[in-house]
Amino acid sequence: MGTIAITPQTHFAWISTTTVSSSPAPIAVRIEVTRGSDFTPVAATTVFVKPSRNVPVSEIIANLNDNEAAALRPSGFLDAYFSDQAPLPAETDAALASFIDDLGDVGPLYLAAANVSSLRSELESNFPELFSRLHYRSIDVDSIEAFTLIFFNSSRVRLVQSPRLLDPKSAISVTRRAVADCHIIWQRPAHPANTDENAIVLFTDVETTGLSHLDETLLEVGMIATRGSGMEEIGRFQTLVRPQGLDPEIIVAGFSDFIADMHSTSGLTTDYLAGPVPTTVEADKAMAEFITSLPAKPDYFGGASMTLDRNFLAANLDSYELIPAINLDATSVTTMVSTLLNPPDVAMGTVHRAIDDVEYNIRQFTSMAEALKARSTTEPAAGKV
Repeated sequence: MGTIAITPQTHFAWISTTTVSSSPAPIAVRIEVTRGSDFTPVAATTVFVKPSRNVPVSEIIANLNDNEAAALRPSGFLDAYFSDQAPLPAETDAALASFIDDLGDVGPLYLAAANVSSLRSELESNFPELFSRLHYRSIDVDSIEAFTLIFFNSSRVRLVQSPRLLDPKSAISVTRRAVADCHIIWQRPAHPANTDENAIVLFTDVETTGLSHLDETLLEVGMIATRGSGMEEIGRFQTLVRPQGLDPEIIVAGFSDFIADMHSTSGLTTDYLAGPVPTTVEADKAMAEFITSLPAKPDYFGGASMTLDRNFLAANLDSYELIPAINLDATSVTTMVSTLLNPPDVAMGTVHRAIDDVEYNIRQFTSMAEALKARSTTEPAAGKV
């Protein structure tokens, strides 16, 4: 599991975009760069965006739906957007990339935001230069809140809601406050009655031939559904996968040296060649049957490589639509837990087999929750993050 080692010089880019139904691209982007575990402000910028040379800003504003107009107008956001000489997306991208470059050598720049998976896709599509300057590891604020709701305070109201209709500066303020709030809750004595014993998490991992869902092949999917703060297993699913019309031998022959070594060591290659390997159509049907057979619709999507997992599932399996929208991302939670204590060492199973990686993630979450609760009974709560 990857963890961001936060030092006084670790930099985060808190990013939020404003998207509306009348524009194909975000109409504003806000970046706030912070440093260290207390998130000391370093620099900030907001850039309005004109999505097309042929569409005036006034037309975008005029075509907002009632909810969008009601949410954005009171803050003065729409007045500022109308009066600004907003650049086109490519110009915005260049300006945001230049803003990051002007920070100098800050080391890896980690994205911090709500709904990181969706935001990453949005940034990659609309602002590729900015996207290229962000590290692949992130802090997903939805995951921080989900962890808190399950293990510490189920009655707490989520501060980060999706979709959000806020100006981007306000949105970042909310996400920052959510992290600080959860961080404080983790340091208070926990009561068993406050945990969420009905929460269902669909822990998932995929194995692939590479990192890009556009060019690489999905090989294996593993899922374990859990309920409550004890992570009681209520169902599991595992399947190999191959594209329709492609034989396993052809797929394995196309492995890079790195992938061939990894999947040979894990035993995946042996199982893949031994077969049978379901096609994407067959695997899709089986996955849908598994998810719909659970006692209730899952609340959270758990794992450690959430964006990669989501991208491969969405690109290959129609049953992705059954996947919960809110992440429970191990990297995000472990990173924030590490500011309070050393995350417990948890034995790993067979690395790079989907179901073994899922089991490891579950053990990691329960161990972190137990360690935080043990710490809270012996140490007073600290101040805000």
